Amino acid sequence: MTRAESISWMFFDPKNRREATAAAVALCRDFALSGVRGALAGLHLLREVIPPSCLDFDSLGSLSPELAAWETFFEVVREVTVWEQMFGQAAARLESNPDDPACDEALKELVPDTLGLFEGVVAFCEGSNGAQWIQSQDAADGADTRDVDARAPLEAFLVIGPSTSSVDEEIAYDTSLYPVYSEAELSDACAAVRAMCELATSAASSSSSTTLLHAVGPASEVAPPGCDLPGLVGVKVWAPRSDVDKRAFESAAVALFCGVLKSEALDVKATNIMSSVSVSSALCKAIVTPRLVIDAANLRAALDFMGSLPDCGAELLIDAETLVEAAKADGVGGGEGRWSQEEIKQLLV
Repeated sequence: MTRAESISWMFFDPKNRREATAAAVALCRDFALSGVRGALAGLHLLREVIPPSCLDFDSLGSLSPELAAWETFFEVVREVTVWEQMFGQAAARLESNPDDPACDEALKELVPDTLGLFEGVVAFCEGSNGAQWIQSQDAADGADTRDVDARAPLEAFLVIGPSTSSVDEEIAYDTSLYPVYSEAELSDACAAVRAMCELATSAASSSSSTTLLHAVGPASEVAPPGCDLPGLVGVKVWAPRSDVDKRAFESAAVALFCGVLKSEALDVKATNIMSSVSVSSALCKAIVTPRLVIDAANLRAALDFMGSLPDCGAELLIDAETLVEAAKADGVGGGEGRWSQEEIKQLLV
């Protein structure tokens, strides 16, 4: 919440709105890596902090549509999270009391909301075309081509904290603060992330000619000067030589960050990405795309469980099936690092 409100003053003067919009996009990309808490913060930014007229401001360039798409994505994350809790509770009650008509009726009451959410997620997935609305540096124009956080082209930083996934948790509603590690937890978290980075670096080195150097430690020590981030883990990656191909570096950096954020051994979310636009764009796509497709697949499975799949309509089911099959092929084929093995397993199930 505090981070979202910190840029509100930039929108007061029309002369600052391009820069303000770029800053808002950078925040949205951070929030997209932070699960449901990030989604709540993103909705606050886009609905409470930024004046509505700014999203349609003629001179904002290619980043204005990206903000509009982020709002839809954050809304999807929030609604799906709430639905998952309601459906899980209703399904558990029915499983415990299979002969209770009230439990069966409670589950059926979720059908209209489930169907509407399924339709919305599938439509957004199709329209997003692999989250192409997340602008890359090559696609951005004018002043929007600047780095997200003005870093050297061959280095990037990721800040990591503990994961929270439930909107029922008190901290999920307190979007003024991210959850942080205690002093003892921070030491263990740094060690776990460091081990995961070693594995990811080793795997990348065996399949690529690009070698990354990395450092892991408390974010306040690893992140750039002036970043006061107590209780969080920082990961810095950089190229060992200045002549390393920029695209190869960016691809390797995204693969390493994905290896950490999608690890089955770690339960973490990112709070900040400080990098070039290309790295933040690719990393967000790697997080957003699997989430949307898996959500669509889970909603379809829930409708099937409730006996309401025929209510979806043939065209919607074909669209959803096409979406899932394309994602399976993308995942099994590598998908530029977008799909982890665990995500592929979820999709196949």
